[in-house]
This record gives sequence, structure tokens and C-alpha cells, in this order.
Amino acid sequence: MDSWWLSFHGVLGKKPEVVSSGTTANGAVDSQEVERLTEAVSKQGLLVRDLKSQKAEKSRIDSEVAVLLDLKRKLAVAQGQDPEALTGGKGKKGKKK
Repeated sequence: MDSWWLSFHGVLGKKPEVVSSGTTANGAVDSQEVERLTEAVSKQGLLVRDLKSQKAEKSRIDSEVAVLLDLKRKLAVAQGQDPEALTGGKGKKGKKK
């Protein structure tokens, strides 16, 4: 890649720095925050799973799932990831032709 980059940008150009996925906008990851959010996501996930297994009211499950998704978005941001890239699972489902 170095030779490719130099062929397009020459020796005067500045080589771009590679930013790892574990950095935030300010360039630092708060590992304590990531750890706290990871634990919170785990606990909230268990709560949602328990509510579903107990066949709790749909409105209660939905509100707890919303909290879980919010925690997951915060965790993604804390890890320097794009939270919108993590919202998969909305693919095509249903009838086969």
C-alpha cells in the first residue's frame, strides 16, 4: 500500500493515519465507560429475556427493549463505532416464491 499511496500522492503528501475502531471522535476510548456500558447492556438483555420468558405485557417488553437499544447505541459510540451500522436485522422476511 505504501508504494500505491506514494504513486498517487508523491513524497510531499502526508500519509493518512489509520484510526482504530476503538477510538471516539476525540481520539480516546474511555475503557471504564465501555466496561460500564457493556455490563449495563448485559443486565438489560437479561431483563428483556426474562420478561419475554414470563410472557409479560407487550408494552413493558417494548419499553425495556427501547432501553436496551439505547444502551447498545451508547456502547457503540463509546467504542468508536457507527451506531447506525449496528442496527441490522431489518432484512426481508416472509414468503418464499
